Amino acid sequence: MFLKSRPLIEDDLRHWIVAEFSFAIDQNILRNDTPLILPTRDFFTAPGGKTPETVQRLVRDFQRLLHIEDAEIHVAPLNRVRAENQVPDYGQLSQVGGTWQPQGDDVGGAAVVHYDPDHLEYLPITLLATLHHELMHHVLLNDEEEFPEDMSEEELRTDLHCVTSGGGIIQVNGYEASGWGGYMRQPTRCYCLAVFIYLRCIPQEQVLPDLSARMRKYLKKALKELRSPGTELEALRRKLNS
Repeated sequence: MFLKSRPLIEDDLRHWIVAEFSFAIDQNILRNDTPLILPTRDFFTAPGGKTPETVQRLVRDFQRLLHIEDAEIHVAPLNRVRAENQVPDYGQLSQVGGTWQPQGDDVGGAAVVHYDPDHLEYLPITLLATLHHELMHHVLLNDEEEFPEDMSEEELRTDLHCVTSGGGIIQVNGYEASGWGGYMRQPTRCYCLAVFIYLRCIPQEQVLPDLSARMRKYLKKALKELRSPGTELEALRRKLNS
């Protein structure tokens, strides 16, 4: 007797992901020319450095990639004890790596993204993932009069739209490097990445080398499941290219 393998994600979650990808197409978050963003000079023009000015340039790069160049968004480091001065807390698995503030008092009411200076120093790929996440808050919420009541669900949705907007590899690798999955589990994030490259017709061979062995396994499984009969993605692909 052969046992059927368990799917990477549950059906309810899969339907939610497909619906959010449809939303991303409707809102021009995902376009037929949205690139798969890599942490390279092809996408980021910020000079090397470990200063707030470097982070501001990275934010400007993301604003260009997310088509929000006209937004006034400042950066500031989170106010916390630097890693080299902390007493290790072995019960603490994670802490907030960044925040988005829609109206900062010190910058004339402009938005502010706060970042972890330790990520700039030690985990640059995690810094990129965090900046993308905080800027997606700006994309999704800046024009809203009230924030959603359930911000935990909104955080999960924001993680997803970091992938719909092209940041899947940076998100997967950023949270893998930090040892924290963010608000979304890594298998789910890889499934979202699989949906993205399926819709954009990007060969998996262009993606797999940029992932760890564990993440490659998740992505391959997700792509295999996407090709099974009954998926809704062909309609989404036609919608994206219409």
